[in-house]
Amino acid sequence: MLVNFSCENILSFKGVVSFSMMASQKKKDNILTNNFFMAGKEQQEAILETSLVFGANGSGKTNFIAALAYLKRIVLNQNPENKFMAPFRLDNDSKNNPSELEVEFYAKNNIKYRYGISIFKGEILEEWLYYTPLTRETILFHREKNLIIEYNSAGFTEAKDFIDENKKISEKLKIDTAFIFLLSTFNGEHSNVISDWFSNIVTLDIDDKKSNLKDTLYYWKDDTEFKSWATPILNSLGICDLKFDHKVESVEDIVKQIKKDQEKIKNSNEDNKQLKDKAINIFDNLLDFVTSSSIEQTEDIDFKTVKVIKNVDDDDYPIPLYLESSGTIKLIHLLSALYKSSKNGEILLIDEFDVKFHTLLSKYIFKKYHEINKKGQLIVTVHDTNLMDTNYFRRDQIWLINKTMKGESELYSLIEFKELASNITNKNYSTEYLTGFFHAIPLFTESDVDILMEDNLNG
Repeated sequence: MLVNFSCENILSFKGVVSFSMMASQKKKDNILTNNFFMAGKEQQEAILETSLVFGANGSGKTNFIAALAYLKRIVLNQNPENKFMAPFRLDNDSKNNPSELEVEFYAKNNIKYRYGISIFKGEILEEWLYYTPLTRETILFHREKNLIIEYNSAGFTEAKDFIDENKKISEKLKIDTAFIFLLSTFNGEHSNVISDWFSNIVTLDIDDKKSNLKDTLYYWKDDTEFKSWATPILNSLGICDLKFDHKVESVEDIVKQIKKDQEKIKNSNEDNKQLKDKAINIFDNLLDFVTSSSIEQTEDIDFKTVKVIKNVDDDDYPIPLYLESSGTIKLIHLLSALYKSSKNGEILLIDEFDVKFHTLLSKYIFKKYHEINKKGQLIVTVHDTNLMDTNYFRRDQIWLINKTMKGESELYSLIEFKELASNITNKNYSTEYLTGFFHAIPLFTESDVDILMEDNLNG
């Protein structure tokens, strides 16, 4: 589970910004105990399950999620064509300096790790790893380009075969590749645990509707716990059930389709006989492969048949999903991602979580997530200021990103405003936020804000 994440000189973040999922130890903030869990071998540290990041349009909320996702891609070597993220561009010095990213987390072995990199134009200039097996943090390695400048030979034995007597790293490691990735490909003890943790960072693509919907429907069909959990959420939208058909593709169906496509080519007006004969021959070979192999029939969801069931006066009415509102469709897609996060210990990142959701629905979704969650974490960016409600969220769960006049993104928590420390229960901070008390709002003048707030009250 994520404990801390910091970054510097990347995208709109110039200086160091730090984000924490550690629950506040302040007595006044010790509310909503269902919103955090205990971590570590001695269950000694309180870690938040969810966090909300507020900020104006263009403030850097999306960049915050992108920076963490970028570190994941580096660690797992999933960076296509060495694609790098730009440093801060609004001054002449930053664009020539490296970006720095660091994350602190508890892995599945209940050990806390701290891992970071310094990277410039895709090349890793520095890389470091520390861990806390008991109470004291200990270094495992510190790399500068292709040299190891410090190395724990006793606690990090998995690295010994990749470092020579001059502390130079094996030539198998490229300058744009993380040392931790190289070690994980050889099943290193610590590197495998770290790779597994990064694999559990999931950035939800809300536009990947078919994949998200498929997961939700399969869970609805096969997982009684999911169905029991999701039913009250769907009920809040007047939906009592989901119905859909499966399409089964047998070997006979595949053969029939191949012959049909082959016939089209035979009857086509293609003048190039040689090309035509080659295409027909390819289909003959494909037919031989299918009929001689042991391909099993496959089952998939027929998306055209998906319907939501609504009950009126004890009668069920099936409504095609495509006729539902975009908010309803988004919710159905989202349910499986939330459930998987809670069960598999995934760190689920969602940009613009509240778009198309009513305030009360957003609050209810978080309430239900906290009820079922045992392992996962949910970090979202939002605009709905009504979510700044201490009936649902602690102050340490509410983060803000402010864009300065120089174009720099600043990140801070509501917990930092000490003047608000009294009377923190049953409190909504929406008004303070909209009047600019916490900043992190559009760059209006003070008079503009006063007029907008007056319009809001009169509207």
